[in-house]
Amino acid sequence: MRYIGNKTKLLDFIYETISEHTDIYSISKFYDLFAGTGAVSNHMRIKYNIVANDILKSSYFVNKGLLQNKPILPENIFNILNNLQEEGFIYNNYSETGSNRLYFSEENGKKIDGIRNYLFSEKKNKNLSMEQFEYLMYCFIYAIHKVSNTTGVYGAYLKKLNGVAKNRLVLEELDIIETDKTIEVYNKNCIDLLEKIEENDIVYIDPPYNSRQYNSNYHLLETIVSDVDPKIKIVRGEESVSGLPDNIEDSKSAWCSKGLIEKEIEKIGNCKSKYVFMSYNNEGLISIEKIGEIFGKYGKVIIKKMDHKKYKSNINSNKSTVEEVIICRLK
Repeated sequence: MRYIGNKTKLLDFIYETISEHTDIYSISKFYDLFAGTGAVSNHMRIKYNIVANDILKSSYFVNKGLLQNKPILPENIFNILNNLQEEGFIYNNYSETGSNRLYFSEENGKKIDGIRNYLFSEKKNKNLSMEQFEYLMYCFIYAIHKVSNTTGVYGAYLKKLNGVAKNRLVLEELDIIETDKTIEVYNKNCIDLLEKIEENDIVYIDPPYNSRQYNSNYHLLETIVSDVDPKIKIVRGEESVSGLPDNIEDSKSAWCSKGLIEKEIEKIGNCKSKYVFMSYNNEGLISIEKIGEIFGKYGKVIIKKMDHKKYKSNINSNKSTVEEVIICRLK
């Protein structure tokens, strides 16, 4: 799944660093406080009880579907979903025919509306259990990513429908790794979970590295996974070109603000856990040295580094790689 900061290619680096500095047999839970698409939690849940959290609702559904054991599904549910079409909010505002915002083809805009409305209606009428609904939303989001007319984020769309965007959206049953570990998934500000953390829990954070707000970059997914159609933001007397909702400013993250991030890191560093691990890189909003200085108030600091291919939309420098870092705070 295309996603800013996805850690799939860094999983071995993360796992080896964490394993080197913790005793697996003493660990109670693994807290993944910026879980995103769940790559790290999914990798770690073979060995640890998982607490995955993300402030985006779309990421919450991805983690719910990916990490929890697959529920028994209604008969022919994918056949039903794949034959739904409706001219609704997404078609009218985010498809080639409805609004000329080329996030989706005309057909896929209709399919997204049909599936979205059906899932929420079936949940409301209790024809789908919460577990079934969450898993199907995960499959839905995954299918949307495969046909979106974007570079991976939803802050803007391409000028013409590209190859994958011309494909027909198809929901497929996604495989899940069964586990006997406990799984908790939250949709909260990570700071609100700190009071739950105990001494023998591992805390792993992978916060935003720059000022790009994830709520803006993934606003369309956030709208699709909500059962409320937002008003579109008015900019200089006209609707936002990208179709941003008018309440987008309400959910800005302090982790994307150079003036606020130090206080957030301080809160994490001061948590009860003996083990805190923070993924970051050398082009972030705050220097690695400053993070080490903050964490150093609360324990021993160890810094692990490796070169990593740069996210392709980052054009702030000519370098093709960045230095990925894990800052460890150990008590």
